[in-house]
Amino acid sequence: MDKNTADQLKILMDTPAFKYSPHGSNGDGVKIPDHLKNLEESRFSENNFNVVASEMISVNRTLPDYRSDACRISGGKINTTELPRASIIITFHNEAWTTIIRTLHSISNRSPRHLIEEIVLVDDYSDKYWLKGPLDIYVRQFEIPVHVTHLPERSGLIRARLTGAKIAKGPILLFLDSHIEVSEGWLEPLISRVADDRTRIVAPIIDNISDEDFGFSTGRTDLWGGFSWILSFKWFDMNGNDTQRLIAKKAEPIRTPTIAGGLFAINREYFYEMGAYDEGMEVWGGENVEISFRIWMCGGSMEIHPCSHVGHVFRTKTPYSFTKEVNFVIRRNQARTAEVWMDEYKEFFFKMVPSAQKMEIGDLQERKSLRERLKCKPFKWYLKNVCSECHMPSEYHSLGAIVNKLNGKCVDRGGRVLGGPPGLGTCIHSHEQQGNQVWSWTGNKEIRSQNFCLSSNKKGSELKIEVCNGSEDQKFEFNRKIGNIIHQTSGKCMTNAESVATVDDCKNSRQEQVWDLEGLKK
Repeated sequence: MDKNTADQLKILMDTPAFKYSPHGSNGDGVKIPDHLKNLEESRFSENNFNVVASEMISVNRTLPDYRSDACRISGGKINTTELPRASIIITFHNEAWTTIIRTLHSISNRSPRHLIEEIVLVDDYSDKYWLKGPLDIYVRQFEIPVHVTHLPERSGLIRARLTGAKIAKGPILLFLDSHIEVSEGWLEPLISRVADDRTRIVAPIIDNISDEDFGFSTGRTDLWGGFSWILSFKWFDMNGNDTQRLIAKKAEPIRTPTIAGGLFAINREYFYEMGAYDEGMEVWGGENVEISFRIWMCGGSMEIHPCSHVGHVFRTKTPYSFTKEVNFVIRRNQARTAEVWMDEYKEFFFKMVPSAQKMEIGDLQERKSLRERLKCKPFKWYLKNVCSECHMPSEYHSLGAIVNKLNGKCVDRGGRVLGGPPGLGTCIHSHEQQGNQVWSWTGNKEIRSQNFCLSSNKKGSELKIEVCNGSEDQKFEFNRKIGNIIHQTSGKCMTNAESVATVDDCKNSRQEQVWDLEGLKK
């Protein structure tokens, strides 16, 4: 070790995090003393989390065992001597010193050594000095082999993870973020489930580490992953039956249509057989939904294991710079997903994000050939069999704007209060706000925009926007000959009431009750 690196490392370790520190013990949050308040505020933007709080917490801080009693019992029954080993892959760019070191210590402290082949750290062209020589030296102390690779240029999470996967030797790849802390018993369930079925991807329960005080709060175990019409990952509540099943069996894995993407385990050979990551995607964003569609449609499965808890620092925004505008990068990645995997349902995405239709999204032939080679199922199969409770209807009659014949205004949910009437506004074209005017008349006779549906009551006294619930109050017919939208239980017609839409007695001659459904199928 050269003297400069030694001096740097000495300074970096001169914080409470590397000495005995009671702050944050047992997952508690940290209260910042008054004399550090200004420093706390000025340094928050470094990583968009409280760096000062992190530096007050030991890199070896204690955490409770967050598992349920059922999980502790089931975990004790796993024969770990016969399980394969995992290579843990962590990519980072300008990560804070104490958070990445705490990540490594938590893995080392709470993982059976014989289940970890190595930890592969991929530095995505950081410019912070602590992520160069000091990190290379510090990781030598761990019993687990830790390999650090410094990329010569900015590659983004997707390509950095691919680099890490190529280096990894273990039969299981376990992708983690660089600002996490694992808790007791986290590793065994993930490896065990992948070992039982090589076509299975398994993710942990993601606990929240506060970006303000680094306090732990356990993640809900009654959620599964889905997606929105703009292909963003979204958490969904389980329905009643699944909730009851979970209450009865708190150690059972939860089938999930999508995963959050930051943390998951997969068989190494299967990862490559299924096309790894889409190398045509840039930086990060959308890759988790793409791999979710691909795994399910091509014969695999995904689940969340309630007995595996990993804490993650959630931030309201990324502190890192992109060579291109962040939303452009994400939308481009999502457009690639839509074009390759969604068949005719890609129109849901492109209607919501019209700017994506004109994007240059790169060559798709390799990914389309992959889909053909793997003999993957249609996206309609995925919606019906895997994600039937997602907000995208597998059967629909129309998709697009609902335009009134009288004045050409469009039904709009933008800025409307839940439980209030839908608005009527100037029709928007080729703009992101167009998404508020995209509606689908579904096979279930809903008039739906994402998870919002038009609704009335038996008396037809009002028209309002509500969360879709499948009730008769949310079913409508469309008279193709006249253009009336008729509420099924009241028999009343949707009516233009100037700034809002309402329902009223049907009168064939009233232009206020004549509508065009954009994208209406024959």
